[in-house]
Formats: sequence, structure tokens, C-alpha cells
Amino acid sequence: MMHEQLARWFDETVERMRVSGSFFETDHVTAIDGIPDSPDIKTLAAVLTQLGSLARGHGEGIVPVLVVPLGVSEVLDPHPPELAGVAFGSKPPSFYLMEPRQFSRWSDREEYRSPYLAHPGGLLIEYVCGRSIQMREEGWEYSRALFMRTTSDGISRFD
Repeated sequence: MMHEQLARWFDETVERMRVSGSFFETDHVTAIDGIPDSPDIKTLAAVLTQLGSLARGHGEGIVPVLVVPLGVSEVLDPHPPELAGVAFGSKPPSFYLMEPRQFSRWSDREEYRSPYLAHPGGLLIEYVCGRSIQMREEGWEYSRALFMRTTSDGISRFD
């Protein structure tokens, strides 16, 4: 049943991208039917892999991304957490569907990025700590998050 619900969410989200002309669309995991109410990181990684397979079958160059907020930091934090001990921040994780060109757009963020060397289950995982120019000008803290992609989408690769 979960696969059918994910497929429906995937199709509806791709349609929202098409209608809006956006490079990406997103939903918190709590808004997606079929995902348990309190999923752990392993469950979300499995959902990401399923979304990657749906993206490959779609053939339109869609890249699913899981973003796991880790809270904020007063300073630019160059210390990625141990994956085994990841605790979600105050906001729920979100799934994004993106066109690959989203990754090549100019960014107004100051940030630290660090990939994890291990690729469990074909996942590409990156720790990011940063903030936009506007956030910096207003004295806001840095947001911390994990960005996860899967090689099952047919686009993302380890190299």
C-alpha cells in the first residue's frame, strides 16, 4: 500500500512542478500518506530509495532529495553528526523532488558542506550548515541539515 501512496504523491508533485514551472516541490514527511507518523532515519532512507526508483521510471530527470533539519547553530558548525546518532530538529524532515538544474543555480548562502564517505544502501549523504545573505544581514543563526539523495534515481552518482 505504501508504494501506491508514494507513487500517487510522486505523480501529484511532478504535476505541481509542471503547472507552476518550478524546479522543485516539497512536502514534510508528515504530509505524505503512507509514511509512518514517527519515522526513523532508516525508514525515510527506504522511502527515498523507492522515490528514486519512481523517478527513474518517470524518465523526466527528477531527483528526489530528503532533507533532515538538525536545528540551528550560532556559529558556522563544521562538525557533521554521526549518522547513527542523528536526532531530528524541531521541524520534520521533508522530501523534495527537483530537476537536476536546481543543483547548478547560483546560491546566496554562506555554508559549510561535508559529504559522508560511507554510502549505505546507495545513499549520497551530505551535512550542510549555512544561512542566506539576508539571514546573515539580520543576524540570524545558521541552519544545520542532512541532505540525502539516492543513486536509484538514475541521475545521482558517487563520482
